Amino acid sequence: MTAAVPPPRTGSTGATSAPLIWRFANAAFDEAALQLKLDGAAVEIERRPLELLALLLRHAGEVVTKDEILDTLWPDRVVTEASLTKCMARLRQVLRDDEQKLIRTVHGYGYRLVAGVTIEEANRGARVLPASFDFDTDDPVPHRPNWKLVERLGTGGFGDAWLAEHTKTHERRVFKFGHDGIRLAALRREIALFRLLKDGLGPRDDIARIIDWNLEETPCFIEIEWSSEGNLADWTGPQGGPGAIPLGERLDLVAQVADALAAAHSMGVLHKDLKPANILIHRDESGRPRIRLSDFGSGRALDLSRLGALGITPFQTEPAGYGQQETSSGTPLYRAPELVAGGAATVQADIYSLGVILYQLVTGDLKRPLAPGWEHEITDELLREDIAAAAAGDPARRLGDAAELARRLRTLDARRGELARERATRAEAERTRRALELARARRIPLLALFCVLIVGLGVSSWLYLRAEAASRAARAEAARAQSVTRFLTDDLLSAANPFLAADPNITVKDMLAPAVANLAHRFKPDSLDRAAIEVAIGRAYDGLSVPGRALPLLNSALATRRHALGDAAPETQAARLAIAQMQARNLNYKASRAVAQQVLDIGRAAGNLDAESELRARYDVAYADCQAMGSSEQCIAPLKPLLAEAQRRLGPSSDLSLEIESVLAFSLGDAQHFAEAVPMARQALALTEAGYGPNHLSTLDRKFKLAEVLSESGKPDEAIALQKQVRASLLAVSGKENEATARAANQLAKAYVDAGHYADALPLFQLALNYHVKTRGEHFSMSREGYNNVANTLAFLGREPEAIALGLKTLALERADLGPDHPDTIWFENNLANFYERDHDLATAEATYRDVLARARRVFTKGEWDIGHFAWHLGVVLAAEGKTAEARSVLGESVKILTTALGKDSPRAKRARAALDSLNMPTR
Repeated sequence: MTAAVPPPRTGSTGATSAPLIWRFANAAFDEAALQLKLDGAAVEIERRPLELLALLLRHAGEVVTKDEILDTLWPDRVVTEASLTKCMARLRQVLRDDEQKLIRTVHGYGYRLVAGVTIEEANRGARVLPASFDFDTDDPVPHRPNWKLVERLGTGGFGDAWLAEHTKTHERRVFKFGHDGIRLAALRREIALFRLLKDGLGPRDDIARIIDWNLEETPCFIEIEWSSEGNLADWTGPQGGPGAIPLGERLDLVAQVADALAAAHSMGVLHKDLKPANILIHRDESGRPRIRLSDFGSGRALDLSRLGALGITPFQTEPAGYGQQETSSGTPLYRAPELVAGGAATVQADIYSLGVILYQLVTGDLKRPLAPGWEHEITDELLREDIAAAAAGDPARRLGDAAELARRLRTLDARRGELARERATRAEAERTRRALELARARRIPLLALFCVLIVGLGVSSWLYLRAEAASRAARAEAARAQSVTRFLTDDLLSAANPFLAADPNITVKDMLAPAVANLAHRFKPDSLDRAAIEVAIGRAYDGLSVPGRALPLLNSALATRRHALGDAAPETQAARLAIAQMQARNLNYKASRAVAQQVLDIGRAAGNLDAESELRARYDVAYADCQAMGSSEQCIAPLKPLLAEAQRRLGPSSDLSLEIESVLAFSLGDAQHFAEAVPMARQALALTEAGYGPNHLSTLDRKFKLAEVLSESGKPDEAIALQKQVRASLLAVSGKENEATARAANQLAKAYVDAGHYADALPLFQLALNYHVKTRGEHFSMSREGYNNVANTLAFLGREPEAIALGLKTLALERADLGPDHPDTIWFENNLANFYERDHDLATAEATYRDVLARARRVFTKGEWDIGHFAWHLGVVLAAEGKTAEARSVLGESVKILTTALGKDSPRAKRARAALDSLNMPTR
């Protein structure tokens, strides 16, 4: 029989397999005899090149790194790459492969065998081990007194695996014997990874324990705890196959495997050989089947420093594992497509293997491949969705965490109920939408505003059901939905009824106030229905920038849900997230972070944190942290991977993905990365507007951020047009006296400044400043920024003395509130120096710029462009004072930093280069 390679590898407890003959081009390699033939004739070649060939054959089509080869072929010696180069040269010489048609060098990395390969079983009998490993039943275990061999569990490339029993206690264990370099490297890896997992995770019953090992004397072995039921295939066979086992029990086993795999991944350990043969089964005290993940001999530690911390020599070996074969066809059932194509192993590759196992257990056939059209065999749409999420062909579309698959499987019944309720609610929502369409002609302006409230802020019963559905019975949900709908209709929408409302121009804010007053009459204080409406109206007030009314409602809902449902209930966590977002929107980042972190801590402890809540809370924490740091560059680093994860797990058009994308675009723009920022901000706006319409609050927020990016990137006219749209919409919804409209005025003024329209900007800056000082005081962050904005605009208008006076006040507030070395403080001081420069007080300007640059060197330590900008300012003043030599030096530094950070064609770099050129200093 023959098969394409690479064949799947099996664990040492897998079924016995025959030795193999590998054929490629005009060559045949007999692994049992370690013999190479060309055109049927044996060739003379040393053992080491043959071991190298064996390793490459076992990874045909993959890149095998130099570190992997060195650790495999020379496991007990320290050798240089020269030894590997010489070994490869000898192998190429024998294979006549000077043109690299068989083995291709991947420069700087390793080698890849690119020839087509087939394998066939050699007719030599089952034993492939040297004489010292020729064990029989009842033989004593070498180097282990009172232990005898009971049963051979498997024979393969790593050696023999035997079940052994203590002659006195009758305790049973598995001994895995290894011989020669390749096999010993695998045993060493298995030991090292087990030590890493045990040190980081503590004792776990779902990862097979290595009890002891012997690597000093032949035969070498590791000693592993015994699992009474054998591997997954062994366990299902006597029961009539997987299909005879209840589906719920099968899914529970996959969830257990997912938990163990997620734990290994959390320690930076990849399994790389996940399949039924490496999933062992035992029974707990109640008789339920429990899994143990075994055989990390092919695994990898992603962070080698963790091994070093345990005193383990770091390695990157991937053992050859040859001589092992799982199926008669040799098809790589569990290998991710990217590995077959030569890609590197990742967490997603392990999750793919887990997805295949899930598919096989659902279909009841552990030999069935995940072939195109597999979806037609899975009748349950949620299981179909779960398999697709775990075993997607594109690793970027797979689940990012095995624990997420465990959560999905364990909440399958609840998800089915939620899906049914969602469909019913959507149908009801569609009927309601049609009814609202009929009324649109009578109350177009108010309905537009009310739709902002309903759709954008979660007051609809459909969104309410999504938040509540996970833990309530269908009948209770229906009753609650009916109660909420009645409240919306009788108490909220009645204010918009043209036959009942006294004021035909009633606003959304006016509609909410009487509805809140009616809550006490409609519902008991501890009513979950009331809590749901409090969250909805609280979020509405938050969206309308009335935090003083939002927070009491949200806190009341949180208290009710904690008392009725518990701290970890999804509904309770949803109330916390609403509070965290409200605090962030009102710039109280410390409070926002504390609440979001509480969501993570409680959810993780309870094990019931869904993907959306987890990612939302992580984003709230990251956003609060980067706002506290005050540096856009420091915001970019955490937000980029978080955006990628949200897009993968929730979809690119999800609310959270779009929010992160918009904020990331703003941070990129602030850091002057406009080529990346502008298209990202445009995409976030386009997707949001497509989903919610032009006047939804989320759409306005995306317009707001895009306008800021455009203004920074030199497109002030487009920015002004967008900012005017945002301000007009917010004024229509919530009036002049609130946070949102003050912020809109502030940002429109900034766009005017960027366009050079300083007279238009000043009254808007003053309006925003007056609101913030009135409502929050002078020490509020937006008040400090407002003083700075007004001072800058005064300077642009030629009113330098006023600008200097206000700049000194601003700097004093910054230093008192943030400290002298905070990034914002440094920038405000730089602005003050600029005021002195404009007022022709060059001596004071120089001294202030020097202080700015000295502080910036302490704070900005990662190549940020800020230092280059400050150096440019100082260099220009030095040049104006006639200090040419020092000016050249400082401007040269400015050019270098700005060119490296922003590119030679960026406006800031060009401006610094022009200043340097004016001093006749050649640039580099």
